[in-house]
Parts: sequence; C-alpha cells; structure tokens
Amino acid sequence: MFARMAAKHAARPPAAGMPVSDTFGAPPEDETEESRRSALWVLAALGMLAVLIVVVMLGFSSGGGGHHSNSALNQPDTTVPSEPVSATVLIASSSTPSTVAASSAHRWTPPAPSRTGPCPSQAPCAVPGDHAWLVAAVNAFRAAHGLATVPGTVSLQAQQCALAQGTGPACTPSVLWQPVPAQSAAQVIARIVARDRGNWLLDPSTVSFSVGWAYAPGAGGAAGQWESAILKIRGAPRDQQDQQD
Repeated sequence: MFARMAAKHAARPPAAGMPVSDTFGAPPEDETEESRRSALWVLAALGMLAVLIVVVMLGFSSGGGGHHSNSALNQPDTTVPSEPVSATVLIASSSTPSTVAASSAHRWTPPAPSRTGPCPSQAPCAVPGDHAWLVAAVNAFRAAHGLATVPGTVSLQAQQCALAQGTGPACTPSVLWQPVPAQSAAQVIARIVARDRGNWLLDPSTVSFSVGWAYAPGAGGAAGQWESAILKIRGAPRDQQDQQD
C-alpha cells in the first residue's frame, strides 16, 4: 500500500502556476541560439577588422614602388614664407652651392612693368587698329543727329597724321587731331563736341573717313598721351547726290 502511494506521488505532475527553477534547470533553446548568433557576428567583425588592418599596412609598405612616387612624403617639413620670394631666391634655395655658382649668370628676373605703353621705347609711335571703336562712335554720333552713316576705316595715313599731331603731308585733305589721356572714343567725341559742338563730324558733305591712333610716352615714366586723327573725304551732300541720281 505504501509502495503504491509512493509511486503515485512520484508520477504526479507539478501543480499549474508553479514555476520551474531557472537556476538549476537547462536554459531555453531560443536563448542559446541567440547567443550563438551574437558570437558569430562578433567573430566576423573582428575578422574583417584584421583584414582591413593588413591591407592598410601593405599599402603603406608598397607606396614607394610605383612610377609616380611622391618623394615629398620622405622630405622634412618646410615652412611657407609669409612674404613673396623673388625668382632668384627660389633658384638659390632649390640648388646646391655648386649649381648656384655655375648657373648664377643664367638667373631669371621678372621684367619690369612697361612705362612706354604700346611703344617699344620712349619715342612716340603709331598704334595699329581701332581698339577704342572710334569709327563706330563717329557714325553713332552722326546717326544721333539725323545724318546718314558713312564708310569709315583705319588707315596708315591717319595713323601717321596722329603721330605728327595733326600736321604734315599725311594730314590732308581735311583732318581733326584730338589728344586724349586714354584710348577712348567717348573722350574723343566729347572733346570734339566741346570744341565746335561736333560740327566737323556733322558735315553733310562727308562721304567717307578714316581714323588712326598714336601714343606718346610720358617723360620719366609719367603717364603718356593718346593721339587720334580723323581724316574725312568730302563730296557732294547726300541730298544733292540723290537729286542727281
């Protein structure tokens, strides 16, 4: 009888709601699987970090073997000067004493700024072209006063007349010489208007004209003077030509 009661008591399951001890029991399978996954991730991260370190070390050790090696990495640090350094100093600092002594006669120095403007010397010179657009300015002035535009060009004769300051055989048959401080068509027109209200430019008998420029360097490096010349060819006024036609 006692044996039956002992066997019945041993086979009875634990009461509902009574927890099984976690201290002495086996851990759940979910927690074990999660721990294994975490350990695998940590090992993978450590492996990748080790590979990266090896690649970086190999790159530094083989950096000097290429065709375009950077020799500046093996040079000591230099200090950038706070003030401009002349070309002569740069040549001397980048050469050995023997090289400097051998090449002292070939040192390059920057050319000094030109004080003669477009002229090669202190002598006045004719300046080719019409960079100030004086031809266009003359025709614009005529059109603004109700006159027709006429053909205008740049001529060697007008350049020589400008160089001669409006005198001499090149200044024929009719010339207007005007000096200005800068090569500016606006300054030329303004000074002509101040002189005779622009009547010379508004001559209705003008059939064509040409312009020329010259430059006279200033003495002792001072600012020079630009000189312009306008040569006009006169004929019958346009209205008379139209009547004759």
